[in-house]
Amino acid sequence: RQVILAHPRLARWRQRLAEPRLWHVNRHSIPPAIFVGICSALIPGPFQMLAAAWVALRWRLHLPTALGLTLLSNPLTILPIYWAGYRFGCWLFRMEPLRRATLEARWQEGYGAFFSSLGIPWLIGMALLTLLTASVLGLVVRFGWNLHIRHRWLRRKTCHGTVMPPS
Repeated sequence: RQVILAHPRLARWRQRLAEPRLWHVNRHSIPPAIFVGICSALIPGPFQMLAAAWVALRWRLHLPTALGLTLLSNPLTILPIYWAGYRFGCWLFRMEPLRRATLEARWQEGYGAFFSSLGIPWLIGMALLTLLTASVLGLVVRFGWNLHIRHRWLRRKTCHGTVMPPS
């Protein structure tokens, strides 16, 4: 945190970046930061981290989590992720996916031809798969965190007598 705040290129945003809620790990900032990070990870190009940082700053979410999860999409994972989105879209629209030879031929023609051949099933499939994955993972983390807190309160209650549960 201190290194980032001291960076000369970030002087313009220093006051906003100094907000304690951006750096504090708690059950209110991590699950939504997970959602934002995963959704931002699938934005094309170099805008992933900018989008995640902007939303985290705006909503005061855990900044390192939102930025770190954008790294889920990288040169090794992006094609399998896009393929899963395409297959999910084909499944939703009850369409037969294109054959591998067709996709390879379109890939040789360029990015535009390749992505236009994937079309609406890819766009809708990616959007829904992203929202579904981000929502489920955020809810799982929130549920797990609440279970952990309840377990700690029960353990404290049995060790120290009756203690009021958290509100």
